[in-house]
Amino acid sequence: MTQYPTTLYLIGNGFDQLHEVKSSYSMFRDYLKKRDRVLSLEMDTYFE
Repeated sequence: MTQYPTTLYLIGNGFDQLHEVKSSYSMFRDYLKKRDRVLSLEMDTYFE
């Protein structure tokens, strides 16, 4: 039986934002509101 990792590590170094890549959570949330309103509302409820 194969075991899969259960921990996800997110490490930010600011490289993306230094180069003006629109990758912040708030920018993703705005994008999601335009593309999938239902999922956006579910995520807002989950992350409140």
